[in-house]
Amino acid sequence: MSKRLTITAYSTALFSTWFFIEELRLLLDAGDGVCAALLTKSRKIDTVAVTHADRDHITGLFQLLQLNARNSKPNVLYPKDSGSFPAMAEFCRIFDPHVDAPTWTPVAPGEVFHLKDSLTLRVVDSSHIDRPGQVKSLGYQVVSSVRKLKPEYHGRTQDQMKQLSLTVGTNALYDPREETLLGYSGDTGVGSPTLWRGCRVLIHESTFLRHEDIGDGGKRNQHSVLLDVLRMAVDANPGALVLSHFSSRYKSHHVSEAVFAEASALAPPFPVYVIPPGEIVRDVLSQTPLWAGSQ
Repeated sequence: MSKRLTITAYSTALFSTWFFIEELRLLLDAGDGVCAALLTKSRKIDTVAVTHADRDHITGLFQLLQLNARNSKPNVLYPKDSGSFPAMAEFCRIFDPHVDAPTWTPVAPGEVFHLKDSLTLRVVDSSHIDRPGQVKSLGYQVVSSVRKLKPEYHGRTQDQMKQLSLTVGTNALYDPREETLLGYSGDTGVGSPTLWRGCRVLIHESTFLRHEDIGDGGKRNQHSVLLDVLRMAVDANPGALVLSHFSSRYKSHHVSEAVFAEASALAPPFPVYVIPPGEIVRDVLSQTPLWAGSQ
């Protein structure tokens, strides 16, 4: 998929987080207000990939599923060891008996689900809720699988390629390649850049602007600090970075000033976009980036 993804988003720590990728009919998390923001576009959602069961990531599910079940049955992916989701499914069954139930799918890191054409959704690790032996929080990647002609066959004519296909088989002419179109961290501490290396767009949480702001906020579940995210992203080198999930203690201008200052010091080669606390951003990648990139 060469076209730029159309991403509509809202993300404010403790209150609500959701990201809608229109071309993929994909919703990443389902915080409060998602239907009110998307209106009839909410009925285009086929897959809801939830990262964890905190209320600011799930309370929009109730209205979303009631609206969508009239037209389709979305597949809701959730961390396999989170007991909240079977409880939600039972509540929805009782509360909305007049609509068809969605599909509720428990998932774990490493699993892959088809989205459309050659695109899949891969489940990845998250450090947000650390429970040894249990999967309580997740991240996601949208992956494109393509085939590239092997170098030794470059320059062959169409007739030669047809003959080679008959002789050695079409699969022998190509190398399978994967490209990560989108990475979504969900709530998490900063992990290895290897997980996100080279992805076209990385959406990563950045709850705190400074380490000293964490206070008691880091004792229960892990979150990220702006400078750590930027340093990791410089190593991962995505095509673009979207920072989200800022604490509501910050005003929009506080976030903008901090991000620009840190990006100016590190000079990442990619553009950096921001989802300011308390604001819906429509078509995120069409906005002017806060940092345009150093190249």
